[in-house]
Amino acid sequence: MNSKSDRLQRGWKRLEEDVVCPDCWASGFVLRSITFPIVGPLDSSDWPALRDALAKAWGDSTRLANWLMTEQSKSDRVRLPTDEKLWKAPNPYQYPHARNVCPTMASQSVVALCNQVQRKYNAMRIEVVWRGSASLPSFRYPVPYPLPAQSWSARWLSETEKVPVISVPISGTRFDLRLRGSAEFSRQLKAFDALTTGKAVKCEMAIYRKSVSESRHRNGDGPHSCVMVKLVMWLPAETKKSGDKVLVLRRPADSFWRAEIPNRDPWLLHCDHLKSWIIGHEKRLQRFGDDTKFEKRWPATIRENMNTRREEVVRRQHNRLDSFSHNATKMLAAFASRQGVAKVVYENIDGGYLPSFPWFKLCELLKYKLCERGIALEIIEGARE
Repeated sequence: MNSKSDRLQRGWKRLEEDVVCPDCWASGFVLRSITFPIVGPLDSSDWPALRDALAKAWGDSTRLANWLMTEQSKSDRVRLPTDEKLWKAPNPYQYPHARNVCPTMASQSVVALCNQVQRKYNAMRIEVVWRGSASLPSFRYPVPYPLPAQSWSARWLSETEKVPVISVPISGTRFDLRLRGSAEFSRQLKAFDALTTGKAVKCEMAIYRKSVSESRHRNGDGPHSCVMVKLVMWLPAETKKSGDKVLVLRRPADSFWRAEIPNRDPWLLHCDHLKSWIIGHEKRLQRFGDDTKFEKRWPATIRENMNTRREEVVRRQHNRLDSFSHNATKMLAAFASRQGVAKVVYENIDGGYLPSFPWFKLCELLKYKLCERGIALEIIEGARE
């Protein structure tokens, strides 16, 4: 019989005093993450200290991430003409040297950042080292600051005031941070409640900064920014729906989605405005490209302003499509749950309704939303004849 430490290294997990096998854990829990904007410290006078702590933490994480990426590249080798396939990725032990680069950074955060950078480098090795089609990635300030599960805690503000509050150490100082808890965060609040009651198992969290519009500015340390937290946790899995009712989901030529259930009229999602969003965005990018050609010879300040404006347009389009994907998958999952569907068969075959769309991400969100309601998903890929 192997020891508990050996079993944990092979995928076994610890739940309080018990040790759970990988199969039992996968059937009983699902890994999820929720994000909240930070309203501020419970004591409003702590805002200056919080901003200073965040600036120092993000500065450390950015500096360490770039140093780790450089060291990963230095530990690798150059492709030779005699090489026939990509060799095994190097795995240098960087923790002692990383502690010297950022001595004030928490040891658990250093380990988490080392693992993140190593995974990112390994994912891009074939492009950087083998094909030479990409350059070594670099990190821009602010890199999200990771915190291990042992260092933070979650609670409600009081028994009567269901306001989410987390206690986190940032740059050696512990802060009690109040999070937003309005109706639009109902899904996140449900998961947060499972965390406070002990039904969910908390994992790593991260504090990062997000660019927002001027009207949604929420006390970020930069212009038009918002300080966010991402809480990762294992949530109890919903029981699978019983029965044999199947919903067939298609991408027709005249609408975005068409859901069919036997003995019922089809459920349609047209979203004509989505087509105008995508076509208008592509035309706008084409016009930006025409105006920024080398022959125009714009002054540096004007060219920089144009590039900044283009980045803002792309960011807004990305956020708009991301919000639509979340809402569309949520509506379909709610419809399938009301109809008592046990399985969704998604024929992910292009019907020609949209010129372009992040369909892969939509499939991931659909799987995520259906799994929350205990509904199975089968995806059929292919090309329409």
